Amino acid sequence: FWWWRSGLYDRERYDEDLQTGLPDFYATSGFLDFRVVGDSLIIEPVTGKTRLEISVDEGPQYRLREFTIAGNSEFSTEELQRIFQPDRSGIFTSSESDDTELPIFDRASFRAATDAASLRYQNEGYLYSRVVPFVRQNEAVEGEVPTVDVGWAIEEGSQAYINRINIQGNEYTYARVIRDKIFILPGDVYSQERIVQSMQSISSLGYFEPMTVPTIVTNEDGDVDITFPVTE
Repeated sequence: FWWWRSGLYDRERYDEDLQTGLPDFYATSGFLDFRVVGDSLIIEPVTGKTRLEISVDEGPQYRLREFTIAGNSEFSTEELQRIFQPDRSGIFTSSESDDTELPIFDRASFRAATDAASLRYQNEGYLYSRVVPFVRQNEAVEGEVPTVDVGWAIEEGSQAYINRINIQGNEYTYARVIRDKIFILPGDVYSQERIVQSMQSISSLGYFEPMTVPTIVTNEDGDVDITFPVTE
């Protein structure tokens, strides 16, 4: 019940809602062509209270027809598809769907799946990989529901290895105490997940301020030097 809450009119936040918030919300339910066609701020002269009126065009609801992956060699298509899972048990299923219907396309879930696929590569040393998503709206066919074909174009690149691990900012704490908390070593394949685990492990010592993101520098061989900054 929003009328129980007081608040001030914030034009910047309101514009963000119109340009991003509402379109993103509708896109989770397949309304990719949604747009705001008008809005009005009406002020009652006696009370000074305001009313917002927003006119929208929802457009058609798109369903997912096909998902494809290209450019992958390190991970099989089946393994990557499990991240995406465009079936009844997957992330693009709506409770409104049945066995005869294509699943409703959820753009937010597709973005999340793309991020998960990117992280899968990052955790196996493919620091320079790119998982490029695409969404193609198919030509409308009379009598049929609108559909989209989506997928990933993957650029794997080469694996990166850890060359050096540096610690910066420790004036009183011995470096070996910090290194004992690091889960990645020189010679290991780069892993974003183990770097995050190392940051959490170092923080668990209780000696430092909240940690900032480690600095990663690439050398001429494509391997990396990682510096963990700490503030005591």
